[in-house]
Amino acid sequence: MVKALMQIDKLEWDQEVISDVLNDRDQQLVWRIPLTTTGREDVWYWVKDSKGMFSVKSAYRHQQEAHGHINLNVPTDMWKRLWNLKVPPKVLNFLWRVSANCLPTRFLLALRHVQVDSRCPFCSAAPETALHVLVRCNFAKLCWQQAKVPTVAPAAMFFRSWFEEGLSKWTEVESIEAAMTLWALWKVRNDVVWNSISPSSEEEMKSKTHRRE
Repeated sequence: MVKALMQIDKLEWDQEVISDVLNDRDQQLVWRIPLTTTGREDVWYWVKDSKGMFSVKSAYRHQQEAHGHINLNVPTDMWKRLWNLKVPPKVLNFLWRVSANCLPTRFLLALRHVQVDSRCPFCSAAPETALHVLVRCNFAKLCWQQAKVPTVAPAAMFFRSWFEEGLSKWTEVESIEAAMTLWALWKVRNDVVWNSISPSSEEEMKSKTHRRE
């Protein structure tokens, strides 16, 4: 533990111990770490936010700034609309992940050399991409028929382009309904994959898809 390398009563590094257990390189790295002299306990602080509070939005902005993916000084309309959706934070987190192509679908896992069956767990008829499992799969289509959300982007090749067109055309109420439907579909998908559920009917599955808890 770190405290084993310190003289706690003096709030400084224990030079003798560090010299005994660490090589020269690691010793130099340790010496560069400043130690507090206040005696206060550590607290969690998110340095990418002026108030030190972590949020999915600030984490996303930091990631994009670090990798230079988009110009964050002028956010796209899609991201503005997404972050303004009046849905639970866990749903915003999910929407960000799927829009940023970070959702662990079977197809994406297979691309990363994970040994998995890449087929859709609902239909087994196509690779499980985000667009397929959440929009194009026959089961997903049944669920969307129950939602009061107009169809958009029939020719879209990727989830983000489909979702971006939807956010640009749907009303606020429709956008919220779409967000919750996507979230519920992914929950059902996870039940199928991890709990091996065998629904007795399509109606039961459609009902579960539209629960809001």
